[in-house]
Amino acid sequence: MPFGSRLPVPGSRGWQDALTEFRFPVAVLALASVVGGLVDAYALIRYRVFVANQSGNVVHVGMGLGGEFADWPVAAASIGGVLIGAALGTVLRWGARPGRISPPARQLTAALLAVATWALTDALLDAGAHDAGDRALLAVLGAAVTGLLAVVFFRVAGVTVVTTYQSTTVVDLAKGLVGWLHRRAGRWAWPWVSAVIGLASYAAGGWLGTRLLRPQPATFVLTAGIIVVLLLTVRAYRVPAPVSPSRRPPSAPR
Repeated sequence: MPFGSRLPVPGSRGWQDALTEFRFPVAVLALASVVGGLVDAYALIRYRVFVANQSGNVVHVGMGLGGEFADWPVAAASIGGVLIGAALGTVLRWGARPGRISPPARQLTAALLAVATWALTDALLDAGAHDAGDRALLAVLGAAVTGLLAVVFFRVAGVTVVTTYQSTTVVDLAKGLVGWLHRRAGRWAWPWVSAVIGLASYAAGGWLGTRLLRPQPATFVLTAGIIVVLLLTVRAYRVPAPVSPSRRPPSAPR
């Protein structure tokens, strides 16, 4: 689908592809991955669980049930937060109506409000430093942010990407490299290049999340700022209205 075309209807090819929904899809991939690493690093240091990488939380729950991870309820709360955020993001996309704001703008606005709620609660509860219940609540709020962001787009230029964890990205890097070397064609370079961008950006986010722990609000300010930038790059078009059968052009004579 060429740049500048209208947003496809749900279920059509290209749906939730950053190429069709954002002006700078590669930058969007990088920035969204930075957010994942940023909030994951912050939460892991402050709450001792992940809010983006849910594979780690599932393992923590299993370890806790085996008596080796005392904060497993906080990890379980984070999993629940992602479920809430992803469900809300999906409803916001499905609920888009013709002539209204495009789905990614709705989802990113909700994520921005979620970051503000998370930041305020984090400050009021002193980052959950004194109570596991507080950390569980904060993990739910942080994971809701990443759940929302996880469903904003699934592909960049037709290549599946994941911005909230990187296990799949590592596998995609290997597959992309093999495909590129086998075919020796430039178009096959994009899958592994996108994987490199995702991995590097996630690591950069982790570095920032560690460096910005003091002053504490800087993590939330940067996260909100990146989401605002993503909002500004959403393409300025509306969801197209479905074509009524009575208004469709007559078929050509056979």
